[in-house]
Amino acid sequence: MSVENLDGDETSREPGLTHSHDASCAAVRLSADSRPPSDLWQQLVASEDFSEALVRAVRELLAGVPHHNRVQKLREAGVTAADGGYARLLAGLERAPETEVHQAALDITAQFGQGEVTPLGLSPPLEAVAEGPLAALDAADIVPTISVHMGEGFRDRRPEQREQTCLLVAVLAQVCDIRVAAGGLTARWLVEAHGDLLPRSFSVQCKTGEELDTPVDELVAAARERFDSDGRATDILRTLADEPAQTLSYHELVATTQVSASRVSQVLGELEDAQVIERYGPQSQRKVDLLPAGRTLVKQLDTEIGRQRSLDELFSDTGQAENSDVYSQPRERGPLSPSTDQVRDDDGNSPYHTRYLGRCSHVGAAAAGTVSDIVTVEGSLPVLTGIETVTPGLCRSIPTVMRPW
Repeated sequence: MSVENLDGDETSREPGLTHSHDASCAAVRLSADSRPPSDLWQQLVASEDFSEALVRAVRELLAGVPHHNRVQKLREAGVTAADGGYARLLAGLERAPETEVHQAALDITAQFGQGEVTPLGLSPPLEAVAEGPLAALDAADIVPTISVHMGEGFRDRRPEQREQTCLLVAVLAQVCDIRVAAGGLTARWLVEAHGDLLPRSFSVQCKTGEELDTPVDELVAAARERFDSDGRATDILRTLADEPAQTLSYHELVATTQVSASRVSQVLGELEDAQVIERYGPQSQRKVDLLPAGRTLVKQLDTEIGRQRSLDELFSDTGQAENSDVYSQPRERGPLSPSTDQVRDDDGNSPYHTRYLGRCSHVGAAAAGTVSDIVTVEGSLPVLTGIETVTPGLCRSIPTVMRPW
């Protein structure tokens, strides 16, 4: 869960629950994947943005109100949690931040749902936030924007914890601008599993694939800066993009790579953090899904640089000729000299002779072709007359063919 700093005043926003792929602009980023709902609420209250919004709401409601009427004013505004006792403590937010009453108000606010002993007795249940701090925000017409991330970890939590989190999110959405940051598959699963706890508008939005905003371009730009165009991460994205459903199981994905499973998991974590993939399902049947930003990234890379490998990569995957001194190690070698090398086969014959070309011969041969060509040039050497095979693009990587210069 996170409170976002968005342009514009809070009063210009509308409360509600919407689906969004992005939570990157949030000032404080918390995840529902690993925290119970009471902890999420506590972390939200502890965030500077939310607490400042609550302080501003209380001060606006109590502006010009006589001291003896402050508690009554808050109760009339709907702050009735703990039989109205919470309003008495909440009024302390009108005082300076360094005062004890101000800090006590924030402390009791964070303790909703904790089951702890407070000055009000046992702390109010979590659902009572609607009659407590959220009522003050609603009365002051201040609408904080809160982003709640729900990923694969949330799906693995116990059903009762998921239900309590969804109830909290629904309560917050009555007063705040709540954006559920989740992949498309997770959002649809959320509607199927807990749609009865969430606003109808959210369910319709997830089923139709609509979003409040689609910052795909921003996600793609950030991913291009983060990942190499020919690195392991983009290879995984291309592998997923080649699948008809653009989804693979974790084990299938590991089988397509030549690195360890732990390395694949690390790369998938980085890709998921960049919001270009999403992992879901139980641990034994984990699947990986390509998100819209991932599809767009692959298309951009294929358009701009294609899938063409560099010449060195191309030849590193090429089969070797059995008797070629260029591509294979000889079975027998005589003494080497700086200028010649003679290779003998099993019968003692010498089918291949290689020599370093002189500078003049090299320049002429190399100029005859492009980097990707293999060019045969008819010529002569002082010892051997025949055909020299020259590979201009490999002059720096295969010195037995020609001397680099």
